[in-house]
Amino acid sequence: MLLDEAQLTTCYFTKDYEWIRFDDSTAYVGVCDFKLIGITDIQKIELVIPARDGKQGDLVANIISEDYSIPVHMPVGGRFIESNQALISSPNTLLQSAQTSGWIIKIQPLLPYAAAELLDESEYSKKQTRMKTSI
Repeated sequence: MLLDEAQLTTCYFTKDYEWIRFDDSTAYVGVCDFKLIGITDIQKIELVIPARDGKQGDLVANIISEDYSIPVHMPVGGRFIESNQALISSPNTLLQSAQTSGWIIKIQPLLPYAAAELLDESEYSKKQTRMKTSI
């Protein structure tokens, strides 16, 4: 499933550059472009699916490149529904469209729209601008 630009306006972000887009009673989880800066090739994405409901901050995947292993965490607590098999089969898609076709897992949040500890799009943009100017 490709997420369109209108759907991205409902995204929330973690301080560690993961994103979540709520869609009724489910949500899509992925990583932000900023977290992938410097990566030119992704060998694979290793899923770490929790045996039961995952908690906020639990590891759900590792993005493996030649030089790095980038962890991906649950932005909110939730139950795993499915992984993006197209992305698992072709992991470099993440480098071209991390915030659209690059969703990694789909979850059912334990508390729907539990975005209190997340950054909205405006807050995330400010954080990203500060990070870019400090690099």
